[in-house]
Amino acid sequence: MIEFLIGMTLGGVIGVTVVALCVAASREDGP
Repeated sequence: MIEFLIGMTLGGVIGVTVVALCVAASREDGP
């Protein structure tokens, strides 16, 4: 169970980071 929680936490952090990078990239490409 511990490994599962750690995996979910790392997955969430990576997901948020990817979304943030995508948003930043879209803003840079914008006007």
